Amino acid sequence: MAAIQKIRSYGPWLIGIIGLALFAFVAGDLFKWVETNANVGRMQVGSVYGDDLSIQDFQEDEQTFTEIVKMQRRLSGQGDNLTDADQEGIRSYLWEQHKQNSIIRHECDEFGLYVTDEEVQQALRDGNAGSLRMVSMFLTGNAQAPFNLQLLQDFLKNKEKYLQQAAQQGGSEQVEMIQNIEQVWKFTEKQLRQELLTQKYYYFLMQSFASNPTLAKFEFENQINLTDALVAAIPYSTIADKDVQVTDADLQKAYEQYKERFFIPVDTRDVKMIDVTVTASAADRKAITDEANAAYQQLSEGNDPASVVSRSSSRMQYTALPLSRDVFQSAAADVAARLDSVGVGGTIAPYVDAQSNTITTFRLVAKEQLPDSILYRGIIAQGSDADESAKRADSIFNALQAAGAGADSLYRALATKYGQRADSIWLTSEQFETLGMSDDNVTLFSSLYDIAAGERRIVKLGEANLVVEVLDKRAPVEKYQVAVVRLALDFSKETYSNEKNRLNRFLSQNQTVEAIEKNAGKNGYVVTPIYAADGSNLLTNLRQRIGGSAVKEFVTWAYDNAEPGQISPLYEAGAHGDHLLVGMLTAVNEKGYLPWNSPAVKEFLTGVVRQQKKSEQLMAKFKGVKSFEAAQALAGVVTDSVNGSAFGQPVMLQGVGTQELLLSAVLAKAAKGKFVGPFAGVGAIYFAQVTDKRKGEEQYDEKQMMQQLAQQDMQSIIMSNPFSGQVSHLLLSALEQKADVVDNRYKF
Repeated sequence: MAAIQKIRSYGPWLIGIIGLALFAFVAGDLFKWVETNANVGRMQVGSVYGDDLSIQDFQEDEQTFTEIVKMQRRLSGQGDNLTDADQEGIRSYLWEQHKQNSIIRHECDEFGLYVTDEEVQQALRDGNAGSLRMVSMFLTGNAQAPFNLQLLQDFLKNKEKYLQQAAQQGGSEQVEMIQNIEQVWKFTEKQLRQELLTQKYYYFLMQSFASNPTLAKFEFENQINLTDALVAAIPYSTIADKDVQVTDADLQKAYEQYKERFFIPVDTRDVKMIDVTVTASAADRKAITDEANAAYQQLSEGNDPASVVSRSSSRMQYTALPLSRDVFQSAAADVAARLDSVGVGGTIAPYVDAQSNTITTFRLVAKEQLPDSILYRGIIAQGSDADESAKRADSIFNALQAAGAGADSLYRALATKYGQRADSIWLTSEQFETLGMSDDNVTLFSSLYDIAAGERRIVKLGEANLVVEVLDKRAPVEKYQVAVVRLALDFSKETYSNEKNRLNRFLSQNQTVEAIEKNAGKNGYVVTPIYAADGSNLLTNLRQRIGGSAVKEFVTWAYDNAEPGQISPLYEAGAHGDHLLVGMLTAVNEKGYLPWNSPAVKEFLTGVVRQQKKSEQLMAKFKGVKSFEAAQALAGVVTDSVNGSAFGQPVMLQGVGTQELLLSAVLAKAAKGKFVGPFAGVGAIYFAQVTDKRKGEEQYDEKQMMQQLAQQDMQSIIMSNPFSGQVSHLLLSALEQKADVVDNRYKF
């Protein structure tokens, strides 16, 4: 417990570093895949230090976390429809999280670190843990007390009663909601315990970093000694790539310098692919446009909107009830944006929305100010048939009407008698509004709108009758009843068949990788390479780029069935069945160092060597420049002023676009009035004229400075290459090498 309190005393920095570390490790492209042949392993998504993650547990976590993401999106006013790319992102996140958590747990076991139940309870009382943000239904919105622990405890205590009441009232959606909340909490509880353990681990780790007064004073002086200067740069881009000769010998020499970058811990594959996106032909678009125009005509003439929408191929269903703008914003933002541009009874002519690839027309049937929140209670009068239900409803209604001031007590007694919920319910628009609502739901919610606060009414719902009382109404908002005909500009079966036949003809005429690459462009195809990809990352890449189940078959072919030089079958892929995919396996890379002439390595080295040679050429050409005035006059020069540069803080010039750490060092060491240059940076050669030297106003605090340096040292094992924009978790990446990671995700 004391350790957790000590962590909090460090303030937001350590928490921020932990958050950055987790994000960097989760988001990093770590290339981890190890095949297992054990029978039990075939049902494992993967394992870390022998900590297996079964496909069942993985899918349960995916389902729960997906629900969390949807809830967060709804709270932020977004729709809760997730794309294949969103879903793949969730899968990747959960796997990386499992890997990271297993590594940290293993390290904590070695150090004897653990989280007690009391520490978990204290975190719940404090309510500030990041994990708790996932259970939005228990958040208060109050910064002083952000988490409602009492509400959580009440839910856990009474959830069985809530489930029973929801089931008795036939509320399948309510039952599902309660079950979802329970699953989300179980997931969050695990996350909270892991979050506390991770904080302990990083706090423990931080104790191994220390500074000293001498170094602290030296670094402080570097930070407060500031330089102003005029800077001129000749970017390397002023020399065309074609004018720089790069030989194999150059690449081999550079390879030795950068070799450690090219180590891969698992086998990978180099593949190339042709991905054809099938789109609607001109004839397809005309037919769909004709359908939209016909629907527009029918809506304009006042035909029954429900019939017009149902007879069409509309992607959006009709609800005969005014709905909040958010419903349309979620389903079709372009429709929501046009709701106030037409009067009631008016119809919007067909228009094309390129983002959704649709053509849409709609009629504004009604527009009303209606409450966003309604407090009500009700008793379902059930019977063996409609007549008995109606008689029982009349009896309940009349009894409540006659009870006067005692109606509240009578209501509770009747609800208890019939095994139904006795308390009142706040109903918000978000809870019930949707497109394509059933007739019974439309009847119920229309009645709730119509019934005045304090009034009761019998509402007939199918064979049953509901005695309902509205107690309060709040927050009136504009709501819209809209009949939308939204047609996808999709290809026809004929168009798809034509594209597939054309690609098959091309493949039959080009049966080698070389022939395909040579002739693809002439036939309107693009060959896309994907180099040094492990199975899971290749699958993630293709799921996000293309989607559909066939991409897994392609990855399995590349890993389990193909040899270099082979061409895959043609796969019908795409989240919407709109892609044709054929691949070529060009190389199998075994665990170890990729060779210098591997395509990905060669591409990197060529860029490095080319920059080096451009630097050498420019340095030799302009070594005689002795003044800033002369530097300013050079062809292709970029000039800028630098104010307040300090040693160790990178500088970036507009027009060059690269972070230059060396530039800040040169300026820090140059005297006032001195000209320096040329010197080679990352993206250019530089010249500078120092115009001023000054000191910052910060006061020296030895203890604070020593702590800052220790923090920076710790940060250095969390972030690598911070000035190049590349971030990786060095420590966890290093620990992962020893973690016996097995990643079988591509098989599922």
